[in-house]
Amino acid sequence: MNNPILWKADVAHRRVLALCILLLVLIPRHGRAQCGAAPIAAAACSGGNGAAFDGVNINSGNTYWVSATSIFSNVNLNGGILRICGTLIASALTFNSGTLIVENGGSLSLSGLPFLNGNTTIINRGTISISGNITIQNSNNFIYNDLSTSVFSVGGTVLVNSSTTLIVNRGIMNLSSLNYQGAAGGFCVQDQSITSVGTLTNNTTNGFTYSGAGSPACVNVSGSATLNHALTNSSKIHVCLGAGVSVTGPGGWGSAAATANCSSCATVLPLGIEDFTATKQGSTVQLHWLSDEGSGDNGVFYVEKSTDGVDFETIGSVAASSGESVYTFADVPITAAKLYYRIRAVNTTGVVLYSPVVVIESAVDGQLQLFPNPAGPNTTITLLIPAPSGANARITLIDMMGQVLTTKIAALTAGSNTVSWSLGGLAAGIYTVRIEMAGGNLYGRLAVRP
Repeated sequence: MNNPILWKADVAHRRVLALCILLLVLIPRHGRAQCGAAPIAAAACSGGNGAAFDGVNINSGNTYWVSATSIFSNVNLNGGILRICGTLIASALTFNSGTLIVENGGSLSLSGLPFLNGNTTIINRGTISISGNITIQNSNNFIYNDLSTSVFSVGGTVLVNSSTTLIVNRGIMNLSSLNYQGAAGGFCVQDQSITSVGTLTNNTTNGFTYSGAGSPACVNVSGSATLNHALTNSSKIHVCLGAGVSVTGPGGWGSAAATANCSSCATVLPLGIEDFTATKQGSTVQLHWLSDEGSGDNGVFYVEKSTDGVDFETIGSVAASSGESVYTFADVPITAAKLYYRIRAVNTTGVVLYSPVVVIESAVDGQLQLFPNPAGPNTTITLLIPAPSGANARITLIDMMGQVLTTKIAALTAGSNTVSWSLGGLAAGIYTVRIEMAGGNLYGRLAVRP
């Protein structure tokens, strides 16, 4: 180039272009790196702008909350935060932008949520049930089903129509119909999560991705599947196909292992760690679990603890034994008002399995225990319920769609209580047991085998 001015301009242009490319690489994005954790930590429903009310407009900079039982006709989210620790029943939620958080023990029931219109975040650590359809459109929509006990159910069709949408399932998601045409890897599933879909349409190559630590996730299809592109490139995703499920399209399941005539995800997910419980005894948390996955000298159970249910650290280990064995571990002292525990099992071949997460809260002295777990369809289970005082408790069995199946009232005394409960012909699957009593609620996850 003979003209020195043009030559200098060209060099400057190239430097700017190179800098832009470098920035695109280095700037953190709200994408795959966030598959494992919601961007906002758990918190209490207090402070901020106060309790939400019917018709509230939650604008940018606002934080409202629901701590009791409320029935609203409409809520308008316009950039702020709505946090639910109690029960909210709403006819409609206008979700233009902002953040909706359902904390552990909270529940949201919606008649309608027609659109996620961009710059929206849903974090579910409790239960969300939506009876209608959802269209996810425009840019930057994020859904985190954040705990292993979280249940997110949609009775209508979920249409993902945005390439910047991220859905992370760490618990149970029940979708009557899913039409996925978002980004590759935009639907993240994690260890032993369950994604149940009636009608599945996949229009993106490798739309589903696995982002866990080694224990498989399950996609359960009960109606039909249209696979215009391969579902996933991960062998850690197991597909459970109900009897008579129709599968069409050129894409196939990709690297996923598909099981035909599969009654539920309980038959394809490894349940090597069973009856995992935590009990508070003074300043010590006693952990107990049963496993038949021990594999001799090199198998190890790692005990992990968290203060938010998202980020876990290893606090100890127990060597595995061959055959079925009972294991114990003591954590001392108690360092927070709420603690989350899980077990990470690593066998001699390198396979990693995770237990469900159990929670210890200072308001309730101990943790709900269920025996046997997994159970048979007609088993009478035993519940060990710690209670801070004598009072009646409501025991509720909830299915994967968030529907209440049966309720039992039990008279409790202060301390440990033993309650027997006949399941009475349950279908194979994963269920939630909820105990409502003075001093707080307790939750347990029950697996029922065929």
